[in-house]
Amino acid sequence: SREGMLWESLERLRAGTAGGVEYAVPEDADPDDEATWWRAHPGLAYGLTTLPKVRERWYDLDPVNFGREYLGIWPTTASSALIDPEEFAALEVETATPPADGTAVVAWDSSPDGSSASVYVAWKSDLDDDVVTIAPVRTDAGTLWVAAEVDALVRSLKARAVYDPIGPNVDIAAMLTRLRTPRVTALRGLDLKGGYASIIERVSTGRLRHVRSDELDLAVAEAERRPYGESWLWRRTPHSAALVAVTHAAWVSGMTKKGARTRLRSNGAA
Repeated sequence: SREGMLWESLERLRAGTAGGVEYAVPEDADPDDEATWWRAHPGLAYGLTTLPKVRERWYDLDPVNFGREYLGIWPTTASSALIDPEEFAALEVETATPPADGTAVVAWDSSPDGSSASVYVAWKSDLDDDVVTIAPVRTDAGTLWVAAEVDALVRSLKARAVYDPIGPNVDIAAMLTRLRTPRVTALRGLDLKGGYASIIERVSTGRLRHVRSDELDLAVAEAERRPYGESWLWRRTPHSAALVAVTHAAWVSGMTKKGARTRLRSNGAA
């Protein structure tokens, strides 16, 4: 993404305050034009690759990845807000009560420094139309309160709890182990990536409902993405824990099938 030491060095090079050689097309170049490829990729002229191979890669890769790999184009979308706040606001409901039939999913997330955390619950409110409803539980300072909150919800709703096993979230999971909380699952990388893509699509297609939460509204307004392998996750921002928790809860509850509890494979649990 357009941030960090490499991007800053490139900006200095382009500004003429640092020396170097850049192989890249101008921002306004046409990436479909093979003449553009010859301008940007020295490997074509010197035999490191061939034009048929680059054509093959053009068809195989999406435009962002092709531009990054072959044309020296840094992605412009890595830190763009991806959820329209107006679309999200239009999906708000006044109240909603999660079911106690084992289909609800509780998710928590904390800030990297453990200064705050958020807990949300999600459930499949309309199985036929694949609509997920989200409700806030609590957002507060610190993380010591999270385990008790999650434990109570899991037991009262017969729910599953999920989390991203990173940072203070791992300590919270350890607390839940000591509480003997059942049905706590650490999400895998595939789930993290799937949840990120799914929440964006649910908002754009109207297959999401949410009870108003100031913290979540702030998180949506500042939402940005960061690279995660060949995919993306939410970038850490002051209120991102709310959006991360919602993303994970919605993803797992969205896998619920009619007449069945949520099923999820795991690489670990509390």
